[in-house]
Order: sequence, then structure tokens, then C-alpha cells
Amino acid sequence: MSAHVPLEVWYLITDNFRQVELPPLLLVSRLHRLVALKHLFSHLKICFAYPPPGNTPQALLEATRDETMSLSWEVLSRIRHDKTFASVVQRITIYYSTEESQNVDYFHNGIIVEALNALKNLHSFTWVGNGLPLMDLMEKLPFCCPKLQEINMMWV
Repeated sequence: MSAHVPLEVWYLITDNFRQVELPPLLLVSRLHRLVALKHLFSHLKICFAYPPPGNTPQALLEATRDETMSLSWEVLSRIRHDKTFASVVQRITIYYSTEESQNVDYFHNGIIVEALNALKNLHSFTWVGNGLPLMDLMEKLPFCCPKLQEINMMWV
């Protein structure tokens, strides 16, 4: 029956769902998975700073430094390897701290640029941190993400 309801209608219906009601939809069907993914992951927060800023997801706030870095790595990997997941991401915020020595390796290895290449529907990119993003990243961003409309830089 759900196959006869247009995707846009499902988005409107699930707009009224609470966040905790969405994860079970991931297991119902491909259509429901896509709808739930869009609601749950349209705005991703990637954290290469510890402790994470106060407005980050609860899972990151409760995580240790290593868990925070690991969760960020997992999200980047998922973006790079799961086209459906990458297609729902419209906004990304990267929290970065130069005090985390491993961060430089992550960026120099091009992992962020690889992930950005997969984000064809990205509209907004925000950089929050005490260090500058790599120029390589900033130069490639408009080419990686053709729908990009907004770039924000916040220094903390």
C-alpha cells in the first residue's frame, strides 16, 4: 500500500513524527528507509574536537575522545560507501580543534574531500573550530557539491 503513496507525502507525514519514532521506519521498506534517513541525517555533525561543543548530538556528548573520533570516522565512511545515505545529507557541520593532533592526518589523507564528493545534495557546509580548514578542502568544496548554497566559518 505504501508504494502508491508519493514520496513527498511520506515526507509530510513523517514531519509530524518525533525523532525517537523514526528509527523503526528504517526497517520497514526501502521507501520508509529513505524517508527516515532524510529526517534523521539531513544535517550531519562531524566532530574532530574534544570535548564536543554543547549543541552536538547526545551520542557525541556522552562519548569519550576516542569514541567521538571513531563515530566521526564511521559517519565519513558511511557517506563514502552508502549512496542512499549520502543522498539525504543536505547540511554538514564539522567541529575541528587543532589541539587534536590526529585531525591533521584525517584532512591530509583526503577523507573529508572523498566524503564531500559523495554529497551531491549538500546545500550548507559549516566549519566550527580553532583552526583553518585546509585550502584544498575549500577549493574543492564548490566542485564536489554542485548544490552548495552556503558556506559558514566560525572561529572558537
